[in-house]
Amino acid sequence: VRPEGLYLPEYDEKKRLWFESASEEYIESLQPPEPEPDITDLLKKQSALLSLQLARLQADVEALKGGGAS
Repeated sequence: VRPEGLYLPEYDEKKRLWFESASEEYIESLQPPEPEPDITDLLKKQSALLSLQLARLQADVEALKGGGAS
């Protein structure tokens, strides 16, 4: 019985065993490509990072003015 999950199965008569004969490169070439990142999600992450940087800079400015601690 031929096993599932092998890309290019071959049978070894001496060992009475199926094995994978495909190279790693061949198997990787058959995998679907990674989906492109969603531009909206990327922009949301960038906006959040910029907001965090702005808040930290504002806190630093206030601390330098003597109006608060950073």
